[in-house]
Amino acid sequence: MSELRDRIRKYFVFSKLEIRNIVLTIVIIGFILGFNDGYDESSLFFWSINLANSVLIVALGFLAHISAQRVAALVAGYKLKYEIWWNGLLISLVITML
Repeated sequence: MSELRDRIRKYFVFSKLEIRNIVLTIVIIGFILGFNDGYDESSLFFWSINLANSVLIVALGFLAHISAQRVAALVAGYKLKYEIWWNGLLISLVITML
């Protein structure tokens, strides 16, 4: 158990590039999920609130998911590195706009 604790202390940190990519992913997926606020009339106020809620929910879920993956990888003896998949995000944005 102490070996795992040491691995987590040493290898659980995120690099600056990973943090940037995680933030970009969270914002883009939050925008995709919060694009339609469900109102018939367009209102920047309600859309902004819906977008902020979506980004917050995506951030909580995404960070929990990435953290669990990273710990599971450390248990198995691997170091996980998050990489953004631009093609998937761009395809998702295009489908959202359509």
